[in-house]
Amino acid sequence: MAESTPKLYAGEQLDEAAGFPTLYNYLPAGPQKPLVVFIPGAEHNARVAYGGHEGYQQKDFLAHWLNSHGHGLLAISYPIESEPEIMPATAPHFRIRDWGKQAAEVTHRIIEKHGLSKQVVLVAWSMGGRIVIPYCAHAHSLGIEVALFVSFAATPGIHGAKAPPPGASSTAAGYATAKGFYKMFARQVQDQNEQWNNGRIIVPEDIYLREYTGYTPVSLRGWNYRYDAESRHFVEDCWTSTEDAIVHEAEYCPMIATAGGTSPLDARHVITDQATWSFVLTRKLMHDIESHDVAKIVEKGNWNKLIEMVHSLPSQISYSIPGNHFFFMGEPGARKSAEVIVDHLEKVNKFKREFEALLS
Repeated sequence: MAESTPKLYAGEQLDEAAGFPTLYNYLPAGPQKPLVVFIPGAEHNARVAYGGHEGYQQKDFLAHWLNSHGHGLLAISYPIESEPEIMPATAPHFRIRDWGKQAAEVTHRIIEKHGLSKQVVLVAWSMGGRIVIPYCAHAHSLGIEVALFVSFAATPGIHGAKAPPPGASSTAAGYATAKGFYKMFARQVQDQNEQWNNGRIIVPEDIYLREYTGYTPVSLRGWNYRYDAESRHFVEDCWTSTEDAIVHEAEYCPMIATAGGTSPLDARHVITDQATWSFVLTRKLMHDIESHDVAKIVEKGNWNKLIEMVHSLPSQISYSIPGNHFFFMGEPGARKSAEVIVDHLEKVNKFKREFEALLS
């Protein structure tokens, strides 16, 4: 039976945004540097970015290392069903468009409350990659600039980017689950402990399953299903999630970097993420180029330089960090992941200046 009072970690806020429940945690640092906003993937809340369970070590989590670089972290959990209950399981119909709006509203709330810079870095893990353009579009409407998106082994909202798994089913509350997912994730967390955290446990398996995981609204998953409130069942829907992800709206696409592991346990992301996100970024840059007079760019002798800049990007935006799908957990991976975010933000600012100079 679900607990009547949810067990929250230090600093966590259980709230509502965009009409849906959410759990978020703001871990402050310097207000002048861009806030890093973290979005979790499927079957997980955002605790994977900051920890907080009994006996945890701060150095095993991303928040600690970002704070050491002077960047605050805002980690935002979408509505998730869990046992014991953290958030009320009232949002099986939650969609990607709602997700982007909710996360942007929470970001705006924290920026206004704490007087932070209105420039942010978005980091999304795994399924969280589907939120990028909806988040950026809503953030833009609230006066927030997304200076950089960093994919943590993330999947974009491109139709067919990931096939639906066998055994997908609905919980009694209407959330999605799939046979074997939690065992697979638990195996990778254990592997991350043993192989890449010097054998030291990041989070015990029982606590991980109980306090870090849960069931996901099906429309977020990209499985070609949506929840039908009338029948209380999943119905086949091949396009709603793709349309919600608005990947085609390049004007809202930020600069992009990718970080991922090296393990065959996360083969799809290890092999494909650089190419997938390079495609999305190239479309964004092409949109920027087309908004200028290409003939003038050629006339000024900048065309070949522009080609070279864009074509060289894939190898420049991709970072491999030893680990699996949870490469950013554990002291070595968390520290390196924070360094990638901070270092690439500097590179992006330099790239923007040079790119805009060629367009002007």
